[in-house]
Amino acid sequence: MGASVSCTVRDYKGKSAIITVDVAGIPTLAKAKQLADYIVIHSDAQVINYGCSQSTTLTTDSCDAGDYDRVYQKLVYLFSDMNGKSKRFSLPAPRDEDVDVDQEGAKADATAIAVLLKNIGATTGALVFNGSGLVSKIPKQRKTS
Repeated sequence: MGASVSCTVRDYKGKSAIITVDVAGIPTLAKAKQLADYIVIHSDAQVINYGCSQSTTLTTDSCDAGDYDRVYQKLVYLFSDMNGKSKRFSLPAPRDEDVDVDQEGAKADATAIAVLLKNIGATTGALVFNGSGLVSKIPKQRKTS
């Protein structure tokens, strides 16, 4: 699958489905909204989401090796907003320099993440940093040899 737009719908029983359409050129939210608008008019299901994606084929290995280079190893940053609601940001396969000797993230990184979350609209107010730490989940199928 290459570039695509999608729309997620939910029926009256709470079941959901995703309609995905491959598109030529660059997928945009405007194209995804056109799909969602069509579904609203022609389906009894409720549109709950729409979006776009574009796959990229890499010709070289762009992954780095490090102590925490697996995606199931995450550096989790915890925040709270002005209303006391928690906000969490997980960074998979964090770079070694972002994890200190206590397997916690740096406060400077937390500040940058708080700015990122505000800039992309994940929060509207200031966030208070409540700590961070490395979390590892063992994959369901482990290499045995």
